[in-house]
Amino acid sequence: MTKSVIDQNLFFKSSLDGTKISGTLVHVKDQRGVILFIGGSGKTDRDETAPATETISGKKEKLFQQLATALAEKGFSSFRYDKRGVLNEDGQVDKNIWLTADRSHLISDSVDASKFVMEKTQAKYSDLIIIGHSEGTVIGVEAAIKLDEKLRGLILLGAMARSLKDLLYYQIVESQDPTKSGTNANPIDDYKMALDMIKNSKEKWAPDNKPMSWYKEFLSAPANKDRIHLVKSEISIFQGAEDYSTPAGEIKMLDKLNLKNLKTKIYKNLGHCFSPNKDEKPTYGPIDEQVVKDIVQAALDFKLSN
Repeated sequence: MTKSVIDQNLFFKSSLDGTKISGTLVHVKDQRGVILFIGGSGKTDRDETAPATETISGKKEKLFQQLATALAEKGFSSFRYDKRGVLNEDGQVDKNIWLTADRSHLISDSVDASKFVMEKTQAKYSDLIIIGHSEGTVIGVEAAIKLDEKLRGLILLGAMARSLKDLLYYQIVESQDPTKSGTNANPIDDYKMALDMIKNSKEKWAPDNKPMSWYKEFLSAPANKDRIHLVKSEISIFQGAEDYSTPAGEIKMLDKLNLKNLKTKIYKNLGHCFSPNKDEKPTYGPIDEQVVKDIVQAALDFKLSN
């Protein structure tokens, strides 16, 4: 970082339950806008850190840090924060707090983070751009709606359009890299088993160590495509054509809404984290440099709302 950029580790407190949530504020002198990053599902740290074994580079990659650095170079301050309960980049958690990492708490945290970064940067909501990845594309849409402000813009990376119920069907039954239980030979039986487990389980934890409340709340929630029209600001969506988690079909569903404030782009040969697949398996970074440039350009192109 240059001398005109201050990089600080800070925290805010949840308005719901007082949980302390840590993050990194990049504050640019003479800022031209402010970015809030919202991460994907699971035990996601502020940087969306990917281990060396899962990246195309063979090195540990920090996807949101990569974007924050590129955006700072163009004058954007930013705030990226750990998911509630996440203690470090290796996915270690405080189980008591992680148990509360359900849909309603995550949306509330994103709204609190928005207010926090506005206060710290002394910016207006017309300066704010939310960037959400994967699950963060749902949380970002809901944050923009709840803030009830016309933000500078909303950037969605690997966007969800369908409901969790429908997306689970894709991920378990249709995906080229399907989620398998190891119990059933037929993936449709895996899907039915997953739905039954979510609906009827009395357990606190799902088999993948997510809170069961996360699944229950998302399963009963509306599809993102049925909510995004409520966002007042301009929206840009970027999707990888080889994305096995949120496939390019999601962006096509959103395109069919014919929203005047929506622009979309699909990238050939790139996956969910905008890096190429390796040996027919997804990799998780680094973000392709052309995608980084396009995200920065989208932020620059958003018009001032007020």
